[in-house]
Amino acid sequence: GWQVIALPDQPYPTIIRDAQAAADGELFTDLSVAEWKALDAFEAPDYLLTRVDTTAGPAYIYAAPDDHGLTPAPWDLDDFREQQLPNYLDRCQRWRQHYNAQQQ
Repeated sequence: GWQVIALPDQPYPTIIRDAQAAADGELFTDLSVAEWKALDAFEAPDYLLTRVDTTAGPAYIYAAPDDHGLTPAPWDLDDFREQQLPNYLDRCQRWRQHYNAQQQ
């Protein structure tokens, strides 16, 4: 019931409700409270923490709000890995350094 779509002018995707689709992803089961807080800070306020049913059982995702107004467009994981990943990781590392400094 979810579809991964491209975001305009962003290297990363979002996920939206789509009854006809299925989205693949990674399921993390051992996040600490501190890791959840960091994820919430990173994803908020653009996404909603949403409970979903997966083949492994209930889980949570950060999904685009239902009123997102986005036009579904395919997101290419291979292209992201080849073209965008190094820059995205640098961006995430800078964000995490700033976040950690604020937590002290």
